[in-house]
Amino acid sequence: MNAAAEVRHLTVSYGEKPVLMDVSLTIPCGSFAAIVGPNGAGKTTLMKTMLGLVKPLAGEVSIPARGRRGAVGYVPQSESIDRDFPISAYEVALMGRYASLGWFRRPGKADKSVAEECLRRVGMEKFASRQIGELSGGQQQRVFLARALAQDAEIYFLDEPLKGVDAVSERAIISILRGLCAEGKTVVMVHHDLRTVRDYFDWVSIINLGVVASGAVEDVFCERNIDRAYSRRAAEAAV
Repeated sequence: MNAAAEVRHLTVSYGEKPVLMDVSLTIPCGSFAAIVGPNGAGKTTLMKTMLGLVKPLAGEVSIPARGRRGAVGYVPQSESIDRDFPISAYEVALMGRYASLGWFRRPGKADKSVAEECLRRVGMEKFASRQIGELSGGQQQRVFLARALAQDAEIYFLDEPLKGVDAVSERAIISILRGLCAEGKTVVMVHHDLRTVRDYFDWVSIINLGVVASGAVEDVFCERNIDRAYSRRAAEAAV
């Protein structure tokens, strides 16, 4: 199994409070991988540490693609986005091109065409000139997904991109992400809805401070492992 990302004995703490303890897991190349767990389990912290945004106390992360400019894409939680910033949907999508250009080169005609095409892929071309703060939550998530697509990364990290979006946007986002995996790219996504794990993903890491289980969905996403991370009620609802 070729690894798109590998975490080895990762420990993270905020002050004296441990958030992740001795976490080890592997994400295969080309997989659509979910990170699931109860609130406070450390899902977002794990993703941020994998991206290098949080420094661990111990352990290491290996992402082979990281050595190539623009090869790692990231869509943060919607709550971290400044919706009042005066920028259009098109300009947000175009920002994805800077990952490969560098911040001191101006995007050219080809880059602008890529941004426009990515807005079309997420169904937001009609809103290209609309300020990001004027869009609904689902529309905003599609635009930020367009920015990630414009980056043309090898591995994508998305932190709960379906949170608060409508059913139409959810189906559109999942379809696009599956398409990326079909192209050989890897998608890693923090996810909160246990009911859709079997339908959406082929790989899953179940965490709660440590790793409860990690592997192919058909192998590890079972009542026993869910029950170890969640309450019995959550396990019964998901399986």
